[in-house]
Amino acid sequence: MNKKVDINTGKLFPAAFIFFGVLLAGIGGWLLLTGNVVFGLLLLPVSLVLTTSRYGLEIDVSERFYNEYIQIAGVRRNNRKKYTTADRLYVKQGNVSQTMTSYGGSVSTLREKIYSGYLVFSDHEKLHILDSGNKDKLLKKLEPVARALDIHITDYSEDTGNSER
Repeated sequence: MNKKVDINTGKLFPAAFIFFGVLLAGIGGWLLLTGNVVFGLLLLPVSLVLTTSRYGLEIDVSERFYNEYIQIAGVRRNNRKKYTTADRLYVKQGNVSQTMTSYGGSVSTLREKIYSGYLVFSDHEKLHILDSGNKDKLLKKLEPVARALDIHITDYSEDTGNSER
């Protein structure tokens, strides 16, 4: 039985760059339609890279390897590694803060909790899987990994103490 889990772990570029990529696609299309083919064809590949790039993690239980990859326009750059056994899967809470200063000199600091999912293998290699501001969403995305590897998710976040799922 071939058990594989493939998780989209996030975008390679931030939202502003993705928006810029969509904007470049529109400008490139408009340039193609107005007869400026060279500049239009230069903008479209840049747009494709900005809008389709993402990180991913694939775990193949039957072959005992995991693959941290970068995917651009459907093409993957792989980083395959073997593992012996999966030891544990856990969720940990962290805090993120962002400080902003306005032109008038006022300072604002935003603080929020962030939850991170990690997978630890028997050779003590720790693999970061996902981050989320919502613990329930994170746990839902980690459940297929836990089922495939036949391990429990341990919750080390502050609000629950230490519980298993």
